[in-house]
Amino acid sequence: MMTIDYSNHCFTASELAWLTGISEEQFRHWTATGIIRASDRDGSAEQIGRLFTLADLVAVRAVKELREQGVPLSGLRKIQDRVAEQLDSARLRMGDDPQVDLEPARLVDEGSGSEPIDVIQILNRLVWKIEHSRELKHQIGRIEQNPDVLGGEPVVAGTRVTVDAIQAFAHAGCTIEGIREEYPGLTPEDVQAAIDFPAGHCSAAIAG
Repeated sequence: MMTIDYSNHCFTASELAWLTGISEEQFRHWTATGIIRASDRDGSAEQIGRLFTLADLVAVRAVKELREQGVPLSGLRKIQDRVAEQLDSARLRMGDDPQVDLEPARLVDEGSGSEPIDVIQILNRLVWKIEHSRELKHQIGRIEQNPDVLGGEPVVAGTRVTVDAIQAFAHAGCTIEGIREEYPGLTPEDVQAAIDFPAGHCSAAIAG
């Protein structure tokens, strides 16, 4: 396992959504309802803005996995704090020894019926994705299909932004820059590739 000072990492909202695999709609709903929040490490929300630490990303992914287990959102409001505590505890216990075994944490009440969540495994997966994000996003301006991403629906490579969504904005009269305001993680080349993508032409988009 990799030792990392996660407190030094900050990510934008769009990076958070891509790295954790949640949709823009989920992100907006979870932040609006207080399930997740941007960390205010300097004591000033104005200075930090909507930036998230790696610990925040682990919490978001934990929320996603617990939701998939059927835990209602109402029971997940303290997950972000509990994940931070687990990561702090793990860092103290492990020190420089990556061989220390840590049990998965029960992040919600036992009566919820949920399984314990392995926050260290989530952390490691996120670190791997962060380190390989350049390779994973290597095809700027490319459309791809992956059965593990939105059921194989055509998306902008390295994202969960669908071709249909971009084309709907374009058909409504939005400019490329207007569409990028909706999806700030996209480049102009990404948007143009989605606009130019032929309707119903799926086989050519399959990622190699």
